[in-house]
Amino acid sequence: QQQQQQQQKVDAVSSREHPRRMAALRLLGFALALALPLQRVCGSGVFQLELREFVNGQGFLASGESCGAGCRTFFRVCLKHFQAVISPGACTFGTLTTPVLGTNSFAIKETEGFGSPIKLPFNFTWPGTFSLIIEAWHAPEGYYPTGELFYVSRRSLGGGRVLP
Repeated sequence: QQQQQQQQKVDAVSSREHPRRMAALRLLGFALALALPLQRVCGSGVFQLELREFVNGQGFLASGESCGAGCRTFFRVCLKHFQAVISPGACTFGTLTTPVLGTNSFAIKETEGFGSPIKLPFNFTWPGTFSLIIEAWHAPEGYYPTGELFYVSRRSLGGGRVLP
């Protein structure tokens, strides 16, 4: 009988603590539910591109005009979201302009101010597909032009796929 009385006391204490435990568990669940939307999954990485050689044997611009003493060539690289037909606009994943890397036809190597491969860092989850635009430009002595007058060549890749 004494054992039965002790069991009844334990049951009474447990039944009083049970609602407290349930309330604590509910509060913990609510706190976790609030915290979850604040957590994000973020990705980051580096897109690398190695340019090896550029050939412009005659030293001409895209317009057919001669560069004169040779086309002092620099490159603009644009990495953007995938487009089946690549259109002008922002380079959504990154852009980079190299220094002048050579004249007319040349092998591309590391120089002061330029490391190969070209690196475009990104701070988002990589989507897998992309469009890449590489433009070659002639830089007359002393400045980097933007007008079509000094445009040498353009290559575009739409539909590239790189898995993380």
